[in-house]
Amino acid sequence: MQNVIDPTPTPAIYTAQPTRAFTVTVEGIAYAVIVLFALLLRLAELDSVPLASSELAPALAAWRAAAVESSGAPLIATSPLNFLLQSGLFSLFGASEFTARLPVALAGVLVILMPLAFRDQIGAGRALALSVILACSPVLLAASKFSEPMVYAALLTGLGLWALTRFYSRSDAARMNFGVLAIMCLIGLILLTEAGGAILALILLLAGAITWLWERVDHEPFALDSGYDSTPNAQLRAFPWVLGIGLGLFAALLVATGFMLHPAGLSAVTAVIGGAL
Repeated sequence: MQNVIDPTPTPAIYTAQPTRAFTVTVEGIAYAVIVLFALLLRLAELDSVPLASSELAPALAAWRAAAVESSGAPLIATSPLNFLLQSGLFSLFGASEFTARLPVALAGVLVILMPLAFRDQIGAGRALALSVILACSPVLLAASKFSEPMVYAALLTGLGLWALTRFYSRSDAARMNFGVLAIMCLIGLILLTEAGGAILALILLLAGAITWLWERVDHEPFALDSGYDSTPNAQLRAFPWVLGIGLGLFAALLVATGFMLHPAGLSAVTAVIGGAL
């Protein structure tokens, strides 16, 4: 007796994969309140006060680069990063006190959230407390509302330090991406923020050198099963210097020239370096 094979295919049985439900935590609500509070303080009446003398020259330089019909000789911006953002907003929404101050104001909100990036290192409570302190800081508030490029310097410093901690805390291939990001932030701090950014970068490099020497004396070498060597010398050799510096300089070139649309913007980088010296 021959076996009869049923040609009808058996339907596949799929097991439902568990989905991660979105949960609202007290910490998340607290950060949302901090962000709303920071935005309210920085954006409210942002255009009620005329531009100060320190704000007028950079805004005028961005306006003359963005508006074809503007008269006068091109001016040298004091912050290439602020110049790019201001000229972009002027091209899209027109020139005003609000659009001139908006980039730094939003950057100030991001600075307030930077402690969240170090939550694993300092703890959730300390990170939240630092964000509250920064949100209530009158110095950061004034700098954010009056287009001080030092806010960019603070943001790039925090982002670079976060990338550096991620590089040293990971042993997989993705750690190189964080190393590249750290170097790019350092180059942006030196070339794209303001004259004081180079001085801040020098302080950070000096602190890093002291830390490296200290760890070199006290550190006991060990290697993980994956072959990852955590000694200071090995970490220094593993750092993606060439790729990071190359990408950092290329990114600085794009920012300074407005993505090659304003080649004269490189003079702003020269002005930043000259101001630091």
